[in-house]
Amino acid sequence: MKTKLKILKLLTVSIAVVLIIFFCNCGPETTECDNWPDGVVKTYYHFEEDTLKIPYHGFDTLKFLRITQSDTDTVTFIGQGKKYYEIIETDYDFYGCQHDDIYDAYSIEFKDKVNSEIICFKLFVEGEGGSELEVFYKNKRFLESLFFIDYSSMSGFITEFRILGMRFYRVHPLPPVNEWNNYKDTMYYNKFNGMIRFAYDSTYSITLLK
Repeated sequence: MKTKLKILKLLTVSIAVVLIIFFCNCGPETTECDNWPDGVVKTYYHFEEDTLKIPYHGFDTLKFLRITQSDTDTVTFIGQGKKYYEIIETDYDFYGCQHDDIYDAYSIEFKDKVNSEIICFKLFVEGEGGSELEVFYKNKRFLESLFFIDYSSMSGFITEFRILGMRFYRVHPLPPVNEWNNYKDTMYYNKFNGMIRFAYDSTYSITLLK
């Protein structure tokens, strides 16, 4: 008799637990991760129309006039093609669920085979705010949003830039990253011609020849 009572109590408790779970939705809480095969929530950010402000295709030939303290000559950089990749930023939410933000990016290496110099040009998506360009040349790094490249009212914007008998329009002078007050070292850029000029401390410069 006691055994039957124990079994009846267990059944009653079990039924009560099932009813509580069913009506109260008190089961194990699901997270956003459960909806992804590998348990990682992925958000993709792709290039948009602002990349049309980039004049390079990947295998471009850029010819510059180079002026140093001791010499003046020409130097030619040849693009080695676009190399596409992804930038992944990882974070975790309250439940320990992994979230990956994945951004489109590509780079172009412009090589001068004579002097073994390289200009590294990169473009990458910056969240939902459009894309940014990044340029490395002679240990200097330049960074700017494509939105500002096309924004005529930006402070420091040059409507007409005259250099060596040539004219370039809607030009942005960019100081190196973390050297915002250093205009001795400057890259000049616009969306029509791209990298127009690098001028370093009045002792070295290369200027794009049209």
